[in-house]
Amino acid sequence: PLHLLLEYDTGRFAEAQMARLAGYYERMLVALAADVNGRYEQVSPLAAMERAALQQLGWGGAQSTPAQTVAALFAEQAARTPGATAVAFADQTLTYGELDARANQLAHYLQAQGVGPNTLVALLLERSPEMAVGLLGILKAGGAYVPLDPKYPTDRLQYMLADSEAALLLTQADLRARLTMTKPVLCLDADWAAQVAAQPTTPPASMATPQSLAYLIYTSGSTGQPKGVMVPQQALVNHNLALIAQYGLTTADRVLQFAALSFDVAAEEMFPTWLSGGTVVLRTETVLASFADFTRFVDEQGMTVLNLPASYWQEWVGFLPATGTAVPAALRLMITGSERVSVAAWQQWQQVGNGRVRWLNAYGPTEATITATLFEPTAETELGMASVPIGRPLPNVQLAIVDAYGDLAPTGVAGELLIGGAGLAHGYWRRPELTAERFIDGQLTTAAMRFYRTGDLVRWLPDGNLEFLGRIDNQVKLFGYRIELDEIEANLRQYSAVQQAVVMVREDKAGEPQLVAYLVCRESTLVDDVQQFLRQRLPQYMQPGTYVTLPEIPLLGNGKIDYRALPIPDYAAVAVGKPYVAPRTPLEKVLAAMWSSLLERPSIGIDDNFFELGGHSLLGTQLVTRVRASLRLETLPLRTLFLAPTLAEFAAAILAHSPQPKRTERVAALLLELSGISEQETAQRLQQMQQRK
Repeated sequence: PLHLLLEYDTGRFAEAQMARLAGYYERMLVALAADVNGRYEQVSPLAAMERAALQQLGWGGAQSTPAQTVAALFAEQAARTPGATAVAFADQTLTYGELDARANQLAHYLQAQGVGPNTLVALLLERSPEMAVGLLGILKAGGAYVPLDPKYPTDRLQYMLADSEAALLLTQADLRARLTMTKPVLCLDADWAAQVAAQPTTPPASMATPQSLAYLIYTSGSTGQPKGVMVPQQALVNHNLALIAQYGLTTADRVLQFAALSFDVAAEEMFPTWLSGGTVVLRTETVLASFADFTRFVDEQGMTVLNLPASYWQEWVGFLPATGTAVPAALRLMITGSERVSVAAWQQWQQVGNGRVRWLNAYGPTEATITATLFEPTAETELGMASVPIGRPLPNVQLAIVDAYGDLAPTGVAGELLIGGAGLAHGYWRRPELTAERFIDGQLTTAAMRFYRTGDLVRWLPDGNLEFLGRIDNQVKLFGYRIELDEIEANLRQYSAVQQAVVMVREDKAGEPQLVAYLVCRESTLVDDVQQFLRQRLPQYMQPGTYVTLPEIPLLGNGKIDYRALPIPDYAAVAVGKPYVAPRTPLEKVLAAMWSSLLERPSIGIDDNFFELGGHSLLGTQLVTRVRASLRLETLPLRTLFLAPTLAEFAAAILAHSPQPKRTERVAALLLELSGISEQETAQRLQQMQQRK
């Protein structure tokens, strides 16, 4: 007889896990011996009982979902708590009764314009009470909203507007000129009195059904253009009710609206809150000027629930103990998501929060309606992997992990995650081929079911949680954003002087991930020109922070790109294509030193762009915090850096923002003078200057 001996490291593998793997191997050997002509990929290592167990593991359990729309459920809540605050923004508030009445008026107006089930209405709005009215007004009319981010380049917004064939555009007066629109446009601030105010406040009749569209959200697309994901009412209602239960939302909750409206997490922050009678608190841009400002805002507003991108949350967690700042007192629930969460950050949060604040890690693609799984650690949780697990499925969600041949992968074996159940999108807008490729019918459970192929590589852990391992394609998650590298490459290749383009994520010297573009260009091409071209087409978060020009792209023997052979960028190099102009004033020199420290570059010129040198919003937050502390400025919005991204522009913007520009210049000169002495002596001199002002 054939004897097999399995040796393994007991420090890394449990005995039960290795016994299971040995069983898989034995079953495959027996099956192949019984059929000498059989093929390896046709043999499943799973026993019938384990196959059934995996199917059950992937099922989130049943939840009763009413055959109603989000708008109908909101109207019921508004009737229960008409006097409660539904929306808070700066010094403005709307009660449930007021929000319901205004949304009804807008819905009547929209229906008069022909809006009904599956009619798409575009929204181009900054955070404001009008944004809430616009969302609910569209849904009450029976239509579906298409969120457009004002921060996107005009070309990208114009493409989304044209591709969606939106029947109307809801916007505000100062954004109206951004887009060319042949169909009706309503400015919710300037046009309300003349066109909407006379409409009835009674509920409009709506023909929308659970299968009608709720929203169309555009995500990064591999063809060079973004693609629209069609999410139906049924999926959104199922998601909302599941999370109300999972998060324990009540009328007492105050939930921060942090995400951009064009990011589907914004819907998760608002709709479950409204359906449970809580208050949605809209943030202002100044809140993100520094982590100190953010923490103060959360505390002063009495926030009970935060839902933050993992990258922002991890930076915030580092800020709290470093500055001796306490977790906001009212906070009871912290949700992170959109990216992998490091175990170190979670452990630090445990110390900072002292176990008082409940913490959840959320996962889910737009195609499965925002959140498909949740992970909640317990006192017994031991995390030995590189990142925190993404948890277990929500109610009415079915998960399956499949191998390269489409069969269920055993526990502990990596495979592609498929998501089925009530949360699935209808597919991609006007992309039937892509819909058929990504949304498939599979006999992976006891009954045939429609699944979405996520492209995410995962595995089941022994405790029944999912671990995220990476991607099987060219999609990445960076700073909370889903990015198709192919889309960046396709846009780069559209520039006439670029012959070849490869984009990948690499860590800089500080260990921060950033996008790096490798280009093969025609002679005398300036990278600065390529950057200017790309800025007109892609949002800031899709802009490579570093460009490397090569004579050719290295290839493997099979003709595919050899990513390992792509050179590590010289992050210390000055931006290609720009002549170096040294800082001139004390303020510019002080700022240049800060940029140099944050961006790991020895030489910063006055024409260098913070974001082109590898900066991003989180580094920008750190920079603004340093500037405020060093120059003794009470406020400095993060938006200042986005509007004035070069060193010279940023210095000028700081002086324009400062209530005492001459004093700010004197502080900068003093900092420059004292740069060679200790921090303590510098602080003393600044204190003396503060007292003499």
